[in-house]
Amino acid sequence: MRDFKDVMNDLRESVTSIPEEFFILERDSFRLGEEVVNVVYAREGKNVNIFLNNDLLDEDFPSVKVAKESFKHIRNMMNEMINEGISLEEIRNEINIRV
Repeated sequence: MRDFKDVMNDLRESVTSIPEEFFILERDSFRLGEEVVNVVYAREGKNVNIFLNNDLLDEDFPSVKVAKESFKHIRNMMNEMINEGISLEEIRNEINIRV
């Protein structure tokens, strides 16, 4: 029998639709206010990119380690903005996500 974590991972993967030229390296999710945000670290060529809810951030990173470290800062900023009453859509526009 599969555990809950495996089922949740399968569900997250089923709703992720990133372009085919990206190779998915890692997945994660976190709660931001009332919403759950899916994070995907993916490689295109030599660069690592971050997708938030299937939207690509405007920045490339040399490795997953650097991407995760940079995303910690982005995540903290997002949490502060949510606490100030700013919507997730406005946050996404603020951190320059390509749509």
